[in-house]
Amino acid sequence: MQRAHQRGLRVCCHLIVGLPGELADHCMTTLQRVVDTGVEGIKLHPLHIVDGSIMAKAWRAGRLCELPLDTYVATAGEMIRHTPPEVVFHRISASARRPTLLVPLWCENRWTGMVELDLYLQAHGVQGSALGQPYQPVILG
Repeated sequence: MQRAHQRGLRVCCHLIVGLPGELADHCMTTLQRVVDTGVEGIKLHPLHIVDGSIMAKAWRAGRLCELPLDTYVATAGEMIRHTPPEVVFHRISASARRPTLLVPLWCENRWTGMVELDLYLQAHGVQGSALGQPYQPVILG
């Protein structure tokens, strides 16, 4: 990634919350490592399982658990709070439609996750607030 920065390229990283066996502290460690590289943008995604995937087979066999909305919101919210304000979030949720989407069904409407994340951040602090560097919007005009 350092070579990309040296060539003037913009780097955006996709991070998935809810991977099998991954806990909230693992997500925070991954976030810190990604931020430490100098990444300029992040896209957050909740893990959602779609028909036809290997994970769909594992889910149908009972080997995977569905990602609850409150778990996603708390984990993603803390990741946002621990991200410096100069890093741009390009996405904080994702969606798929049934019948392709198997679980979690709240991923059928990306606004569900975004609204809940907004409420979480209003209650706990905005991007960068956990670092003592809260995001300050630029007001033009």
